[in-house]
Amino acid sequence: MSRRSLAILAALAMSLVPATVAQAAPAHVEVTCSGYGCDHLDPVATGCSAGSTTVASAAIGSVGTVELRWSPTCQTNWSRVTVAAGGANPSSFWRYADIYRQSPASHDYFDFNGNGSPVYGNMLYAPGCAWASGTIQYSGGWSTGTAVQPGC
Repeated sequence: MSRRSLAILAALAMSLVPATVAQAAPAHVEVTCSGYGCDHLDPVATGCSAGSTTVASAAIGSVGTVELRWSPTCQTNWSRVTVAAGGANPSSFWRYADIYRQSPASHDYFDFNGNGSPVYGNMLYAPGCAWASGTIQYSGGWSTGTAVQPGC
């Protein structure tokens, strides 16, 4: 059988397969923590960052942005800080990505002075109110922003 005949047969066979069967299912991300057991852990390493969203954001002066991130899977929040001056943090600014939970009161502080942007901190289990604080230290001083969960 010629290559052309094989290609026609393959195309015909694929047209007979329902689209739902032919499409691959998304990879399942295994989550390695739950509840307060997620406190102070890395959202990426635990699988909690999969499907996460930004629920609030705020400017950090004119030098960056802080985001309050939320994982619906783990019911956790964390802080993500982005430097406005460029994705690689060209000026080696110190960044602080802190997260706070209202009840029971808790916080997690994270600081970083390496290359790369954005940076994110550890998370807290927070099915209730939470807020993220981001600070960037630069040659002219410090700027801080706070992103508060809507309704809190």
